[in-house]
Amino acid sequence: MLPVPSNAGQSPASGLWTFAGGARLGVRRPAPQPALRGTRRLDAAFLAKHAWPADAPSLAKAVAALPHSKARIFGPRKGRASPTPTRGGVQFKRTVAMHPKIDGISESSLYVADVANSVQFYQRIFGFRVISDFGERGCALQAGKSQVLLLFKRGASRTIQLPHDGSGALHLAFAIPAAQLASWEAWLAEKGIAVEEKRTWELGGRSLYFRDPDRHLIELATPGVWTGSAGEP
Repeated sequence: MLPVPSNAGQSPASGLWTFAGGARLGVRRPAPQPALRGTRRLDAAFLAKHAWPADAPSLAKAVAALPHSKARIFGPRKGRASPTPTRGGVQFKRTVAMHPKIDGISESSLYVADVANSVQFYQRIFGFRVISDFGERGCALQAGKSQVLLLFKRGASRTIQLPHDGSGALHLAFAIPAAQLASWEAWLAEKGIAVEEKRTWELGGRSLYFRDPDRHLIELATPGVWTGSAGEP
């Protein structure tokens, strides 16, 4: 009922299956919650659920054959005593399956009443250039080295294959160097843009807030709003 290799024993205190020779077996198993880490011991219930393959040529291949597992065998740790002096412990380690890498936010969207008027505003204030035109639905503006600002006419994208829309006063923040804050404040005044609020944050960052033609709240933020002034959390 419980096919276990002949050199396996079980510690009465811990219920941990052990194998002669002092080898440890670490098995990575996917966890349902990315934040969880823990150790799973090879107990009788687990072995009963996942039968030991009778034709497995080695311990490593036998455990690797268990569903959703990857196995490695480690030798005894130097300078550390084994929990069972004459037998090594078989320990199953459950580690987190990491998500694929992302490089940040690539594009953001604002929904506006008049696309042409909004394009003119963002070109005049920020110097953003149009890199793609969607006709009556809107357009895309280059808003940094790798960021894109999408301007959509409100309600015009509700009937497309992948519908989306937005309403109300939305919020965007653009990153600026700390040394440019005063220059931006003077630039906005020159363009007749009223600054609604100036704020200094606990980590040293400073922000300016103003509105675009659709009353979306636009922020200019120096380093230190969400991270330290040197860019460290």
